[in-house]
Amino acid sequence: TEDLTILLDIIAKPDPQDPKTLNIPRVNTYKAFLNRDGLTNKRIGMVHKVNNINTFSNMPPHILKIIQRAIKNMEKMGATISD
Repeated sequence: TEDLTILLDIIAKPDPQDPKTLNIPRVNTYKAFLNRDGLTNKRIGMVHKVNNINTFSNMPPHILKIIQRAIKNMEKMGATISD
């Protein structure tokens, strides 16, 4: 998880080529928002259908396993997953 905050710190920096991004208030680092109990009592919605199309039906099996593992981990961390 800390690795992802490092990545977010990098991609959330202003773009010197895009003036719209230069004056946006930013935190110094997203690591400050890491919280071991951050998913406790949180509800996370999973979208399974969009316009009657099953979003998981053509997903490669190895990607589906990653998603299923992430869902189990979020539940272990206290989140309620809602379809």
